[in-house]
Amino acid sequence: MGEGTIVGPFAVFTYLMGNCTTAVKRAIFAAKQAKEIIIMTNQAAAKLVRIASVLLIAFGVFFALVGVPALAGPTYAFIDLVDWPLDGNVELDPVAKMLCAIAGGLSAGFGVFMYLLVAPLVERGDPLSRQAIPGLLVWYVVDSGGSVLAGVPLNAVSNAGFLALLIAPLLLVGRPQPDQAAR
Repeated sequence: MGEGTIVGPFAVFTYLMGNCTTAVKRAIFAAKQAKEIIIMTNQAAAKLVRIASVLLIAFGVFFALVGVPALAGPTYAFIDLVDWPLDGNVELDPVAKMLCAIAGGLSAGFGVFMYLLVAPLVERGDPLSRQAIPGLLVWYVVDSGGSVLAGVPLNAVSNAGFLALLIAPLLLVGRPQPDQAAR
C-alpha cells in the first residue's frame, strides 16, 4: 500500500486475519518440530490456562454488570481505552448494555469451559486439549474482525493478548515431562 492510500475496514480485517493465521500456523509448526524441547511442564501450562480462564471469567462478569451503574466502571474504562482516545466519553444505550451482558456471559462461560475442561487435559498432557484451539481462533477472528469493522481496532490488540495467553499452553501440551525424559 502506497503513501496516502485509503484502506477500508474489510482490507484491514483481511490483513489482520491473514497475519494472525500465518502466525498461528508458524507457532503450531514450531511446536510440532520441538517435541523434545520442554518450555514448561504440563502443570505450569495448566496453571497458565487457569489464570487466563479466571481473567476471562472476570472480564465477562464486568461486562455483564454494565447495566448496574455502581459496578459499570471497569467496563466503561475498557470501552474508553479500546475506543481511543481516552476521553471519558462512553455512552451505552439499553441495547448496547444488553449486548455487553450477552458478550460477558459468553466470555465467562468460555472461561469456565477452559478452566474445568481444558486445563485438566493440559495438566495430564492430553493432546485432546488442542481441540480448543479452533474455538479460540474462531473467537479471535469474529471478535477482532467485528471490532475492526466497527472502527475499534485496539480491541483486536487486547484480544491478541488473550489469544496468546490461552493458546501458548495448548501448543506445548503433551510434551515429555522432565522426569519422563530421563527414563
